[in-house]
Amino acid sequence: MKNFLQNLELMNLKSMAAKAQVWLVPEEREERLHFKSDSDALIAKGLVTLIASIYSDESAQDIADSEIDLMEEFELGVILSPARRNGAFSMLKTIKEFSKKLAD
Repeated sequence: MKNFLQNLELMNLKSMAAKAQVWLVPEEREERLHFKSDSDALIAKGLVTLIASIYSDESAQDIADSEIDLMEEFELGVILSPARRNGAFSMLKTIKEFSKKLAD
């Protein structure tokens, strides 16, 4: 697992209709994932910080198995533009896929 994390030091998500660059940096400590995040745009920065904080300090297996729909839970589909919804969906998808690879 650690080799995988070392090879994937930075996940750069060029999303949100190219309006923003978003970075997620995963780190594994004591079998828990922690995500550091940043963006060059304020709204994207807030979204990625929210998403990273929700999934940080969880095991890869718990994240992979999670069925919570954050888009619905926080009503992001209502308050975000279509481009930002797609960006948020990409962030969530990336975290889930990353966690599934680690959990396997």
